[in-house]
Amino acid sequence: MWCWWAASGRGLGIAAGSSNQSLERIGFVVPEKYIDRITQYCELEGVDIPLGFGRNSPSRFVAIDLDKAPPRLIALTWFKHADLVHYLRTNGKGRRFRLLDFKDREELIFEGQGSLEKGNAF
Repeated sequence: MWCWWAASGRGLGIAAGSSNQSLERIGFVVPEKYIDRITQYCELEGVDIPLGFGRNSPSRFVAIDLDKAPPRLIALTWFKHADLVHYLRTNGKGRRFRLLDFKDREELIFEGQGSLEKGNAF
């Protein structure tokens, strides 16, 4: 289980502000941030990243607008399925999106109803 004091090193006797490398040297695994996962994916797949992406801390669910050339990441990300579904219902009519869950590394499928189905792993 992840907790802030262990991630900060305080529970391990490491001074606040120490680098992640210090934590890794003693065997503590630092979790990868969503911004790193998303950015790496976009660079590998040729997805355009908007300037506003990363101003707020990204969450696990993202949408990629497939109607743009090249495909473009939506700068807004979501923590809950319901919020992503609401976005798709209000802003997604007639548009094609690729929906990704960066926590479980799975594609999501939206059929226009009120839920998202799990798709293939990526």
